[in-house]
Amino acid sequence: MLRINLFVFILTAIAYLIGIYFFPFMLTSRDVLHQVWVISGVVTWILMTEAIVIAARPSWIERVSGEPLGKLMQAHKTLGWWMVGFAFIHFLAPFVRDIITSFYPVVEVPMMEEHAIHGFWSGVWVYSHPIAGLTGILVSLYMLSVIWRDIKHAKKKISWPKWEKAHLMWAWMYIFLAFHALRTLKETELMMPLGWVTTIAAILGIWASVNIIRGRKGSAMRYDGALDSIKADGGVLRLDVKTELADTIGPGRFVYLSRPGDKEDSHPFAVAGADKKTGLLTFWIKEAGEWTKNLASMKAGDTIYVEGPWGAFFPKFIPGKTAAWVAGGAGIAPFLGWMEELKRDKAAGKPVPSITLWWSVKNRSEGGFERVETLCRELGIDLRVHETGENHDHLEPETVLAEHPATLAVCGRPGLTKAFKAAWKGAPENLTSEVY
Repeated sequence: MLRINLFVFILTAIAYLIGIYFFPFMLTSRDVLHQVWVISGVVTWILMTEAIVIAARPSWIERVSGEPLGKLMQAHKTLGWWMVGFAFIHFLAPFVRDIITSFYPVVEVPMMEEHAIHGFWSGVWVYSHPIAGLTGILVSLYMLSVIWRDIKHAKKKISWPKWEKAHLMWAWMYIFLAFHALRTLKETELMMPLGWVTTIAAILGIWASVNIIRGRKGSAMRYDGALDSIKADGGVLRLDVKTELADTIGPGRFVYLSRPGDKEDSHPFAVAGADKKTGLLTFWIKEAGEWTKNLASMKAGDTIYVEGPWGAFFPKFIPGKTAAWVAGGAGIAPFLGWMEELKRDKAAGKPVPSITLWWSVKNRSEGGFERVETLCRELGIDLRVHETGENHDHLEPETVLAEHPATLAVCGRPGLTKAFKAAWKGAPENLTSEVY
């Protein structure tokens, strides 16, 4: 994502410089203010466009970005907060202008320019400018309430359905702000490369916003599926879903699951197994929220939609060296998928790499524990179970890394993943991580 942003913002900077080369601005209070608005506004607009497009999950997003969707969704949050920061600068542009002009004195001129009106369409163009400005102000004020609900959700003070409904408003705000972004540029700016960049971003973002509003996120990657079986095991549901996606998907991938009539967005789950012969995808899903709890009421044959494949959780192996796998709770799911793949490789006569699997769980009654033990025993994987207990005694990176593994793969909550990434001193390419 960093490479794409560098390219986009270098391109945008060049477009801006071309514009002011052909149409230089005056060192007046009005023109300096306009430049502050333009720079902060275009940066905000591009960041918002990127966040909206990622949220829409178009089929080409991983290919174009060069990043798996899991990392893009983390970047989505970062882009959102950067967007909020630049939007704040944009909103306070007059104060920023005053700071600039305190160092570089400029000619004071009236805030508003006089425009001659020649006919109906000329009048529409002139009067649409203040309307666009007012639209930006009103949407920005409403944006504060949505940001407040995002913060409350991050602190777990608002339910998922309520937050999701509020978060959907970003797509609506984008559509209204498209009018503001395009109309507040001058005619000369719209004709120049900066106007082209802004317009292309608007077209792309509006397309993504409409798909989000229509509930068509990731629709190009969606397959019909049918529930084959469901079984509860220690607070975890094992789902077997029959879908044509099982023919092409491999370990290390995740999909979004949804049901007909769902009012909330689809939910991401790692693939814990894929059987091409039976056409079944297996999922181990922890009963956490209302949606996952309601899965237990489904019956064999019920329709379930499968969107994917997404992600690229591909642990590294070095011949003759030991790989460390670290799973936090339900983060065991992608490792189950990999163990199923290694089991097929073993049956085909291929050697099984040396692996130590560290599984951090509350206790050994964790759902799927028996399956994990069985697979590890069959494959010769060294299983180390870390019980956190009621005191949440977390697995420390130093404990795992003291054995000097050649490669490391981590899947767990953000805190666990972040801690292991920070502690890893080996080659970056030998570290694989995923957040669930």
